[in-house]
Parts: sequence; structure tokens; C-alpha cells
Amino acid sequence: MRSSIRWRITLIYFLLILLSMELVGAFLLQSLEKYFVTSFVSNLTSKAQLVASLLDRYMTPEPDKRKIDAFVVELSGQSGADIAVLGADGAFIAASVEDPEGFRNTLSQSDAAMAISGGSTHSIRVDPVSGKRALHVVVPIRSQGRVAGAAYLVASMEATYRTIGDLRMILLSGTMLALGVTVVLAYILARTMVEPIEDLTAGARAVSSGDFSYRIRVSSKDEIGELGSAFNSMAQRLSKTLDDISNEKGKLEAILANMADGVVATDAGGKVITINAAAKRLLDGRPPETVLEREVLDRVQAERIVDSRSMKLGDRIVRAIYAPFSHGSGERAGSVVVLQDTTEQVRLDEMRRDFVANVSHEFKTPLTTIKSYVETILDGEVEEEETTKRFLETVLAETDRLAKLVRELLELSKLDSGQVQWRKEPLNMVALANEVVEKMAPQFKSKSLALTIRAQEDRLQVMGDGDAIARVLSNLLSNALAFTPEGGSVEVIVSKSDGGKSVLTEVKDTGIGIPPECLPRMFERFYRVDKARSRAMGGTGLGLAISKQIVEGHGGKIWIESTLGKGTKVSFSLPAQCGNS
Repeated sequence: MRSSIRWRITLIYFLLILLSMELVGAFLLQSLEKYFVTSFVSNLTSKAQLVASLLDRYMTPEPDKRKIDAFVVELSGQSGADIAVLGADGAFIAASVEDPEGFRNTLSQSDAAMAISGGSTHSIRVDPVSGKRALHVVVPIRSQGRVAGAAYLVASMEATYRTIGDLRMILLSGTMLALGVTVVLAYILARTMVEPIEDLTAGARAVSSGDFSYRIRVSSKDEIGELGSAFNSMAQRLSKTLDDISNEKGKLEAILANMADGVVATDAGGKVITINAAAKRLLDGRPPETVLEREVLDRVQAERIVDSRSMKLGDRIVRAIYAPFSHGSGERAGSVVVLQDTTEQVRLDEMRRDFVANVSHEFKTPLTTIKSYVETILDGEVEEEETTKRFLETVLAETDRLAKLVRELLELSKLDSGQVQWRKEPLNMVALANEVVEKMAPQFKSKSLALTIRAQEDRLQVMGDGDAIARVLSNLLSNALAFTPEGGSVEVIVSKSDGGKSVLTEVKDTGIGIPPECLPRMFERFYRVDKARSRAMGGTGLGLAISKQIVEGHGGKIWIESTLGKGTKVSFSLPAQCGNS
């Protein structure tokens, strides 16, 4: 391809020069031939007229053949032409050649007749035998005002045509030399034109393959040089643009990869073209096409609107937000679907509603009791002092219950907001458990429950707030006391766990147990398995929730294990203090 361009340019210049030289040569040769022939004819005609003027004295009154013959021979040698003299009757009088009769045959009768009648003629003729060209000139000889005869001159034109041939060869040689020089110069010129184009081609291939560092050598300030400079500028800008696009793409991919929300992009036909890891995780192996609603995709694209739907995927509740996107020309390109896991939000909303309902209910029941008892006393409907005292004791108990509920709500609020400052210090969990057990022993004894404590070692230390940890253990023992029938047993166990990194405290009872379906919700606020019994025992339903906050605030964890009808074990672990043996 590149060579053919060079040679095409060279061939074009060659043909142009060849055509020009041919036209000029043809015109020049034609002009030179005409010039030489015309000059030769004019010269020979002049000589013929001179011969005729010199012979007129020998033609009258009668032609002097002897003198004419000698004169013709002499003039023939001087003029370089064969000369013959005709009489007034057209007969040959003298000739400078050895074969007058053959020479006479070369004379055209029409030429002779014209000359004798007073005219002159000339013609170029080719000898049929030798093939040589000669000029034949016939002029009249006038003497004493009349035509006395004619002078006939024949001169060879071979020398003239040889000269013309030599000129033709010189011109042909010049043309060939010019064509040779033209080929060389045209090739050099083509090379200077083609090499920048080849460089541009190589640059275009490099750019198309992704190599934007290629630069064109700019060696001139002409149009090709400007094209090379423009190419270099374009490659530099294109490289910068692609780098920017690559950076933006990298940022977008990083954002998509690390988004908590799932993102699915579809084309105008609903085919998935992009999906991030969060979306795959939410879909849990389901094909996106089977989850996304096609009619919603079509509608948001057709109407250019944003729509949202909620769906249930297994145990998750996912909100899908559909939004269209378009090409730069405005033509619709597809849709982007953002998948948000709203399971926790829905659960929190339910918990908030339950919390409000539970708080309202917890306040409503004692307030109703207090109001009715007070109104009864104020109306004077109670006459016995003993009944009045019992009513007031009930009001006091309900008031204490409300106060306790408010205190626990405030405590829980502080724990939630992180406002509680723990007074952490080295704490022997075995000694703390003994103190709590000793303090609550009378309550267990009054209900005929066996309360025991067992420790793996005498000292198992943690870093913690003694009052808060004691509160946790008291809550757990209170629950065991409330839900263990008379004659049952409750055991507190303190031991090392997790290879000595943690101290595990367990409260194990032989109570009524908890149904399996209720276990996941036991740490929710106001959640009760047996609401009537819990309320009757003075529980607020916040004990386990507060205990969970305290344990987790100390970097530990708490959990429940239970078998319905056989008993419950509540365990919590706290990080052990360094130095436990």
C-alpha cells in the first residue's frame, strides 16, 4: 500500500513530464522541420532565380547551347544542385548531370508547362529507387520581356532531414534525461509526502491499539506538519480523557463494589448489564430478571419517572427503587434499580410500635388501678378502715411499679445514648456472685427454692463496673425466682471460657422454660412470654434488655438456652482481666 502510493505519485509526475515533453517535442520538431524545409526551399528558389537571370543572355535570339552547358556545369558545382535548362518549347537544352534523359524524366510536364508559361513551382519528391528526398524547383527564364525557357534545379534534402533527425535524437535524449531526473525527483518528493502519512498511519494504529504515547515527527510547517501537530495534540488529549474516564470508572466501580445497597443496571430490553456484589448478596443466587418487575422497568423508561416497590426475598425485606437513564442523545438506554435491605428498618419500626404500645399499656394498667381506687375512696364508698388501707396499699404498690418502670426506662435511654460512664475496676466475679446470691437468698428460701453457687476458681477477675454487673446478675436471678416453681433449684456457675480470655457466668434454673419460638425475642423491650404472670409478679419486661446493654457495654455477650418445661440457662461472658491464673 505504501509503495504503491509512492510509485503512483512518481508515475503521475512521469506521465505529466512525458506528456509535456512529447507535446513540446512534437511542436518543436514540427516547427524546426518547417523552418529548415522553408529555408531550403527559399534558398534553392533564390538560386534558381539567380541561375535564370544569369542565363537570359544566352537564350536569345537563339539558345547558345555550348555556353549554357558550360555555365550550367559551373553553377551546379557552386550551388550544390543539379541544373537543367529547358527551351521555350520545353525541350532540354543543357543539364549538369551525366544522364540528361533520366534527369528529364524527373521533371513533371505540368511543372515545365507552368514555368514556360511564366510561373514557378517547387515540390519535394522521393526517389522511388533510392528513397531519398529532393527538392525540385522550376522557374522561368525571361529575356527581352518574354519567357525564353526555364531553369530546373534539383537539390537533395537528405542533409536537411539528417539535421532534423539529429535534432529529434537530441530532443529524445533530453526527454529521456528529463524523465529520468523527473522519476528521481518525483520519488524523493513522493517520499517526503508519503513518509509523514506513513508516520500518521503508524500513529493511528498505535492509538487504536491503546498506545497513546506515540508522537508524530513534525519536520515541516506545511499542511502535513500541521496535521502531525494536530494528531499529537489529539493523542495527548485523548490519553488524558481516557485516563480521566478510567479514573472515574475506577471510582464508580469502587463505589458500586463497596455500596451497602445493591445496584442493578438493565438495558432498554430489560437485560442485566451491571450488578454489584451487594445486589448479588441480596438476591442470594436468584436471577435478577426473575426478581425485577418488567412492567415497572418498562413504565419508568416510557414515562421517565422513578418508582419503588417492596418485596420479600427469603427472610429479607428489600425495597427496589427503579429509575431510568438515557443516552446523550436523549434516547432511553435502560434502567437502574437500587436494592435496599430494609429488614432491620422494618424490624425497628415494628419494635418502636411495640415499644410505644407496651409503654402505653404498662402505664395505662397501673394508672387505671390508681385512678379507680382513689375515686372510690374520694366518693366515700369505702367505709371500713381496713379496706381503705388495702386500697391505699394497692395504690402505693402501683405507684412504686410506675416509678420503677420510669427509672428503668430512663436507665435504658441512657444506655442507648451512650451517656453512662462505667466505673471500671478489677472485679472478682466469684466474690460478686457470692454477694448477690447471699443478698437474694432469703427470697429464694421463702419460695422453697434451692439457690447454690459453684465457681471454677476462687478468683476470676474482669474489668467492670461492680454495681452494673451486680444488676445484671440480680435481674437474671429475679427472673429465675419468678419462673421456677416451688421445690425447684437455681444454680449460679462462674468459670473460665474461651481459653481463659473470658469469664463465663451462668444462671441455671429448673423452671417452666421458654418456647423455642420466643427465644430470639427475649432481649426485646417489654417482651414477655407470659404477660399476665410477669406483670402480676411486678416485672416491667425491661430487665433482660437492660442486662444486654450492660454486658455489651463491657465488651461481653449474653445469651439464653431453654427447654420448655425443663428449665432455662442464661449466660453472659465478660473479657477476663490479664493475670487470671
